[in-house]
Amino acid sequence: MSIYGVGNYLKEYRKKAGLSQEELAEGICNASNLSRIETGSQMPTRRTYEALMQKLGQNVSLFSSFSTHREMEFYRLENQIGEKLADQNTDGLRGLYDRMKVLADPREDLEQQYVLYVDALIRNLEGEGAVAVLPQLMEALHVTRKNGDPENPREMKLLTFQEINLLNNIAVAYWRGGEKEKGMNLMLYLKEYMEEHLVGEKEKGGHYPMVLFNLSKWLLQLERPGEALEMALAGVKACNRYGKLLAFPKVLVAKADALRCLGREKEAIQVYRQVFYLSQAMENQERAARMQKILSEQYGIIVE
Repeated sequence: MSIYGVGNYLKEYRKKAGLSQEELAEGICNASNLSRIETGSQMPTRRTYEALMQKLGQNVSLFSSFSTHREMEFYRLENQIGEKLADQNTDGLRGLYDRMKVLADPREDLEQQYVLYVDALIRNLEGEGAVAVLPQLMEALHVTRKNGDPENPREMKLLTFQEINLLNNIAVAYWRGGEKEKGMNLMLYLKEYMEEHLVGEKEKGGHYPMVLFNLSKWLLQLERPGEALEMALAGVKACNRYGKLLAFPKVLVAKADALRCLGREKEAIQVYRQVFYLSQAMENQERAARMQKILSEQYGIIVE
């Protein structure tokens, strides 16, 4: 597709959404830059294009037609880092981050935001903890949202997926730091936002199940197992709908935990068994061992 076509594509969906150029461009680029992109006189970077499409709730599928070699290398490293973060695997992670940081364009706010975000997640995995990296997560959010306040997220209106990731991790940091109400309110807002605004199935599937998992886990800690089960069941449904295998065992565990707290032991045992065998198939021996321990200690059941 030509650059002119890309601009027309953005303009068409912006108008369908009833947004001005200023509203769509906020936190991503200047409205004048968006105007030039829409008329075809300026080529957007891959990350700018993705962020604009994410705010519009559309699938992102055209970036490779106008990416530079540097952008594609950054994208490749981003995917490798994302896989390791999802597995909580720190082996070689800092080295990948260092290479990506060198590649990041200091003029590109979206890339600088991602660099700050990834560094905070790595520091968390390395043992500093979610609360310790909260200031850096806030710094990353403020790259695109100068006055963004996670305690009043509705004021930020349209969000990119990167901003959703940041807010999700900020909510977790609030919760773990003892500010449970703030964490819960922010996570509930993210659930509501994705249900109402994100229509791109592929992109929504990458974020929605984990928000539901967090909510289910927290509601159970608050001794609200019925609501926890509701969130877990929605998470299972979302994983099946969007094909998100990595999140699937987590929401199944949340479902089993909620069933156990509700006294539905037979159903809980069945789900714990499912997670055990699924974890073995995914070669996640740590999770499989946890399921073995629960089944053995709680129910006297041995699984192999």
